[in-house]
Amino acid sequence: MLTILAFIFVVGTLVVIHELGHLVAARIVGVRVTTFAIGFPPNIFRRRIGETDVTIGLLPLGGYVRMAGGAPGEGTDDPREIQNRTRGERLAILLAGPAMNLILAILIMAGLFLVGLDRRVGLSDPPLVSYVAADSPAGEAGIREGDLIKAVDDALVSDWRALLEEVAIRGDREADFRVERGGMDRTLPVQIRSIGPDAFGDAGVWPPAPPLIGLVAPDTPAAAAGVEPGDLIVSVDDEPVGSTQEVSALVRAGGIRPIGFGIEREGRPLPLTITPEWFEDPATGERWPRIGVQFQPPFRRVQAESVPDALREATIETTRWATLTLGALGRIFGGDGSVRQLSGPIGIAQASGEAIRRGAGETLMLMAIISLSLGLLNLLPVPVLDGGQIAVLLVETVARRDLSLRFRQLLMYAGAAFMLLVFVVVIYVDLSKL
Repeated sequence: MLTILAFIFVVGTLVVIHELGHLVAARIVGVRVTTFAIGFPPNIFRRRIGETDVTIGLLPLGGYVRMAGGAPGEGTDDPREIQNRTRGERLAILLAGPAMNLILAILIMAGLFLVGLDRRVGLSDPPLVSYVAADSPAGEAGIREGDLIKAVDDALVSDWRALLEEVAIRGDREADFRVERGGMDRTLPVQIRSIGPDAFGDAGVWPPAPPLIGLVAPDTPAAAAGVEPGDLIVSVDDEPVGSTQEVSALVRAGGIRPIGFGIEREGRPLPLTITPEWFEDPATGERWPRIGVQFQPPFRRVQAESVPDALREATIETTRWATLTLGALGRIFGGDGSVRQLSGPIGIAQASGEAIRRGAGETLMLMAIISLSLGLLNLLPVPVLDGGQIAVLLVETVARRDLSLRFRQLLMYAGAAFMLLVFVVVIYVDLSKL
């Protein structure tokens, strides 16, 4: 129930903001709005306010603002009908909805920066490889400790965050890594694998993270051996370790046998012997040894000192998200990306429920991301979306004449069919992840 309510709150709020953008712009321009609808039938609320029918549907999967003279083929000489306004005015109305979503994303992020955000330590550092497993994609490609990764394909990466983001959108495909080694650049092809239900890419290289234990699962070998949250693993079988990846790789390689762990607790050494147990992934059936701990990545608090600083940081963050989102969409529609990286109503509902459980900060962050995505998706040149209608207006402006009524109707039918296909695909992808 919480998941459903969270979905209605998150998506419903963003749809209202989007449609309000169209409504307010239409009122400013002087176009009569006949219907303001949130959600789809069956309707649970309907009231006439002034000259506008306001409806709320039970299914909060979208909304629309119907303006006088907006349907192809209808209209009179009434100046308050949209087809009688200038193309510039119509363009402003169409842009207002996506613009509201983009502005909302920036404002939410600015508020979070003012309050303070927990950021993973090391993500802003240059991507200098400190450890790479031999059987990982990067290890098999020849990337070594001490290599500085400078680019993935044609995308320059100046820090670990940029590297991980570029890798994440390239699951199950080969990418050229440009690395600096010994003062010289070389290019190594890396066959990036996909992990998790969303098929995000993983090359097997991660920012350095000390193996600090954050959670010890009950009834596991680690719990039985006396491992506690806050312990730091400094060695495995007398081999010094400096990252969580090293510990995980050595445990998996060691198999089911007693393994000596050098633990540091409150500055004091504590040797422990732990025999891993088999763990089986219920989704894939894959088995591997585990000791039953979860590592705690190091975080630091990032907080803007003023409203202008918060707005600047928020704009930079949303611009980065927008670039990644458009890049991922381009690869998916171009055939180079995985459709499993898409999320439909089910995936968004699950994410909304998880965010609500984690608190207001996580919920607001999710709303900012979805709001940005909603704004960008509506700008795609698909006829039934704002972007498709904007494209038609631009074509008519260049051609200096309106497109024929028949052609516009065909565009709308084609756009509706395409969106129906996309909806079916994302529902299938959502269900396949369950």
